[in-house]
Amino acid sequence: MLRGGLPKTAAKLVEQWRTLHQDELLADWALAQEPAALNTIEPLQQDWCMAELARVAAVEHLEARVLRVEFTDGVVREIDFADALPGILATIDDDDVFSTVSVDRVAGTVSWANGVDLDPDVLRGLETAATTGQGRLLREYRLESAS
Repeated sequence: MLRGGLPKTAAKLVEQWRTLHQDELLADWALAQEPAALNTIEPLQQDWCMAELARVAAVEHLEARVLRVEFTDGVVREIDFADALPGILATIDDDDVFSTVSVDRVAGTVSWANGVDLDPDVLRGLETAATTGQGRLLREYRLESAS
């Protein structure tokens, strides 16, 4: 990337893809110098990339603006979003709306019917929110394995 940036999760996925396809990218770069038609490079497969990242497996609305979020790596976090929903997030700062939270299985995060979702890496505590929309951690624990 020459200019600009990507969200951290997207940047990680692009880096994984680049690493997997480095030889193909170099071959296409050589073709582009001629100029010639470039070869198609396969996209990063969702199953592979999501296995590398902890994603939301389940969510439960506990009370007011508190969610219990269970991640694919077994970590559970209870997060209070009171006074942490500015800007576009204010559209979910309503008792009836906030309680309708669900899991977006494609993105691996929590979402609402109005299209608002939250960064799963921020929810997991791996990244800091770009805005003030980061909730306050109330409790964190790990589920015991079923073995």
